[in-house]
Amino acid sequence: MTTENVFLRGLFPNEYWEVGKPLRYEFTEEGYKRLQMTGVAYLISSMTGKEVANPEMKAYHEFGNQLMEKLKGMGFEEVQKSGNCNFRYAVMWLNSVFSFYELAMQKEREGLEPRVLISW
Repeated sequence: MTTENVFLRGLFPNEYWEVGKPLRYEFTEEGYKRLQMTGVAYLISSMTGKEVANPEMKAYHEFGNQLMEKLKGMGFEEVQKSGNCNFRYAVMWLNSVFSFYELAMQKEREGLEPRVLISW
């Protein structure tokens, strides 16, 4: 799931990953275009088994790798990691992100204020 986290960090600005910071993210057409471009990179990453290249995410990759090692030491040897997911899963996951974003855009058009809460 580290690739998925890198994907979400590319879609939503870093400040949305800070715990306890209430923010309002606007689901815009510009954001939707970013979703499409990031989605292409995510699918390519899934097909090639390589992580999405983003130098700004180095610290998060390192944290993710450390977390994976700790989980393995606790008996969670089957935790999914970048490069191990299959293409069918990647398409399903990406489709769910698109559905979420499209629903949020619809709710904004209805005058509501959808929120996004992201957890590592």
